[in-house]
Amino acid sequence: MLEKKQTKKIEEILTEIDLEQPAPAEEPMRQYYFMEKARRLVKTQAETLGRPLTFHVTTFGCQMNARDSEKLTGIQIGRAHV
Repeated sequence: MLEKKQTKKIEEILTEIDLEQPAPAEEPMRQYYFMEKARRLVKTQAETLGRPLTFHVTTFGCQMNARDSEKLTGIQIGRAHV
């Protein structure tokens, strides 16, 4: 339940970001700024191509790298970048 509240709060923050302004200097607003910028870029690309974007993850190295790749894949699938 806490995760849904956090997601809702982040969504509210992202909708209020003005990308016409320079990126904030302080964290976490700087991260939110670039999250929204990336979200809009992905949306524009998908509309231009006329299809959803896809992704590919290649993992090199240890088990921790594999775990990070699994996390990244879960995030991308959750964002519908399949």
